[in-house]
Amino acid sequence: MSATTKLPSLDERVAAARDALSPAEERVVSFLVEHREEAVFLSAADIARRLDTSDATVIRAVQTLGYGGLSALKGELQDALRSRATPTLRLGRSLEDLGDDPDAILEHVLATELALIKDARETLRPSDFARAVELLASADRVVVQGVGPNASLAEYFALRL
Repeated sequence: MSATTKLPSLDERVAAARDALSPAEERVVSFLVEHREEAVFLSAADIARRLDTSDATVIRAVQTLGYGGLSALKGELQDALRSRATPTLRLGRSLEDLGDDPDAILEHVLATELALIKDARETLRPSDFARAVELLASADRVVVQGVGPNASLAEYFALRL
């Protein structure tokens, strides 16, 4: 496999394998998708207990998605979480490394923002976005809060509502 070949993401694998899953495997896959951050720390037996199924069903579901086993899926989830978990910290460290070169700083900030937008495009499901819009539009009251550097974004969001 070449270095440029991108493996399918969990969401892509789920979409491709949905019809091949048994009802019990479907429950497992739904749990994995909806609880990614938590699933990273759970064993097959832990997941099985929560879903009242067997650990063999958990493993079969993961293999139906095309993973060699639960550890392979958890590795992908960990990588995804690591890449999204601390963009502010990553940007701050990178800016320190760049020094005082304004051109390099501008290029780096723009590249970082583009990467974050690309990540949002790959992970945000249109159905989830539509549901969020629907909930906001039908709400009698929406409370918006932002602290520190997010305060101005929260204020802007509140004004746009």
